[in-house]
Amino acid sequence: MAEVLATLPAIAGPVAAPASPAVPNSPAPPASPGAPTRSAGPGSGDPAYGAGEPGPGGPGPGPSASLPIRSAERRRWAADLTGPALAGLVLYGAGGIGKSTLASQIASRVSHLEPEHVTVVVSGDVSVDGLLAGVAAALRRHPAITPGSSRAESVQLAGRPDLPWADRMTVLCDQILGDLPVLLVLDDFDASLTAKSGDWAVRDPALAELIARWASATHRGKMLITCRHPFTQPAVAGPPLGFRHVGPLSRSGAFELATSLPALAQLGEPELDRAWRLLGGHPQAMNYLDMLLATREGSFPDTARRLAHAIGTAAGGTARPTGPAAPTELPPEAAETIGLAAVEVLLGILQGPAPRAAQVNGGHRRHTGAWRPRRLATIAAVVALVAAAAGVVVASHPGPSMAQARTGALARTTQAGQARAGQARAGQARAGHALARHATMLGAAAAVRTRAAAWVARQVSRDAIVACDLAMCSALLARGIPSGNLLKLGVSSPDPLGSDVVVATAAVRSQFGGRLASVYAPGILASFGSGSLRIDVRAIAPDGATAYETALASDLAARRVVGRQLLGNARLKVSAAARAALWAGQVDPRLLTTLATLAATSPANTGSVQVSAFGDSGPGASQGMPLRSAQITEPFRADLGRLRGMVAFVRAQRPPYLPAQALITTGAGGSPVLSIGFSAPSPAGLLQP
Repeated sequence: MAEVLATLPAIAGPVAAPASPAVPNSPAPPASPGAPTRSAGPGSGDPAYGAGEPGPGGPGPGPSASLPIRSAERRRWAADLTGPALAGLVLYGAGGIGKSTLASQIASRVSHLEPEHVTVVVSGDVSVDGLLAGVAAALRRHPAITPGSSRAESVQLAGRPDLPWADRMTVLCDQILGDLPVLLVLDDFDASLTAKSGDWAVRDPALAELIARWASATHRGKMLITCRHPFTQPAVAGPPLGFRHVGPLSRSGAFELATSLPALAQLGEPELDRAWRLLGGHPQAMNYLDMLLATREGSFPDTARRLAHAIGTAAGGTARPTGPAAPTELPPEAAETIGLAAVEVLLGILQGPAPRAAQVNGGHRRHTGAWRPRRLATIAAVVALVAAAAGVVVASHPGPSMAQARTGALARTTQAGQARAGQARAGQARAGHALARHATMLGAAAAVRTRAAAWVARQVSRDAIVACDLAMCSALLARGIPSGNLLKLGVSSPDPLGSDVVVATAAVRSQFGGRLASVYAPGILASFGSGSLRIDVRAIAPDGATAYETALASDLAARRVVGRQLLGNARLKVSAAARAALWAGQVDPRLLTTLATLAATSPANTGSVQVSAFGDSGPGASQGMPLRSAQITEPFRADLGRLRGMVAFVRAQRPPYLPAQALITTGAGGSPVLSIGFSAPSPAGLLQP
């Protein structure tokens, strides 16, 4: 019923006093805790923290690879949502217009603007019990909710369906929401609405009251809702909900979407402009047109002419006296009608054979009165398009007298019509198979692109410049990477130099050929997918591949020396796997220096620093790429003060010793675990004299 995601801030604590490291000839220790600190958190875009996951992103409610095609609305409405004037936003608009995608992007931006936010996403029909259970499940993952604390007890009470929901909401507001901001996303809220006296309202009175209480000004809860219709807002004492209409795509937004669609990406600017106007700026209709062009024969101009007539008929003759108007210039109702008509017509074509009722005697068979006139017009238009594509001319209804006069002619053409109909069905079957292959290919490519973008957003430094093709850059933007950190590679780009990392898709590999690995970027940080769908995240070699490989080999040797010195430190205890990684020189130089300093500053009466594991080597990484994270366990489970001191200490550092992640989680058996991780790519030469 619900997918719950949480953006979890780390726990701060007292700062441990620094001292010189206990490793002979080791590199200089990181900066002292007196160094200036930066305010940040997960998803803030600050290198001190990892990138927060977008709110309703991923498999649902948002698409797996949402594009930043509404960047102005995303920025403006995210600012509205985080401001004091509104308790939340309601995004409403036609089906398939992109409300969930935009909500995902807004939630992601909110996590960067206010990193401490916890995001809870509930999709579809929702009850007060389901909503509170989702909020409780998200809060239980928060590191500030420590087991046995009063907060933990409050969260447990909030998730108990056997207690009155109003009492649970009171506990949540009084004990949790006063300190922790929670963004509640109700996606696809239509099932919870009902029409009353021509207006829409929340169907369940209890749910309406809960929404009203969530909108209170006395706590830090915010709300983001997506639905097709604006509804009457429940009476609230605090700030109101803001209603924002999600309309057709702008011209630039439609062009941005087209770059990610294989068939539309091949069209020129005039053709894309015509498609945008013809389809009413509807993103779902653009996807369907892309599938049609990829799986059917015929040029775009020919297809556009047929679609223009069919969509106009299905839209009830929407007036466009000078040809297709810009969707953003039409009244909202007209633009929505055109967009939905385009979706209906294109989906009908793609789904296969025309209705039998419209194939008999050239359309003479009568439909029952239950059919709506608009549906009749749409079916007729679909039949005409499908028949025209197969070379069959479907005549309009000639009227009784003309039908009698042509009885002999119709009889003579029956056999030919049946043969052509069989050919049409065979052609549609072939198109159906091609459509299925096309959809499978698009889905697989999008899945690999999403995995690669998520890894880059979590693991690559927020200060790094990332080179990417248009589709990959769009996926990275959707994951919260600033556009100023992206270097878009086009056909005119001579090389990816000037960036720190290049995301090598099939298009990028084809553009640069063997020079990509032999000259520009020999090292692979991570790899996803296989074959033509493979995407490699590569580290740029600004001085050439030879210099890069020489520096990597020297750095590996230095890491091996320092790692073996650390193994002789009595204040550092490591597991067998961690020992092997240190001995082999597999640990990142920033992590080695940090561990040396933590061990040196650990008071003798509190025990040693215990490292259970190293990690964060990307999947498919080149040999020699360092491990950039460490898991530190606390032997004294009753006292978190020492781990909190370590968290505060490492967060006080300056680059390059400022980690991308430093937070306390609960490990196996309930033991606290400090996770420290540095971003990619690892700098070479830090351990050199």
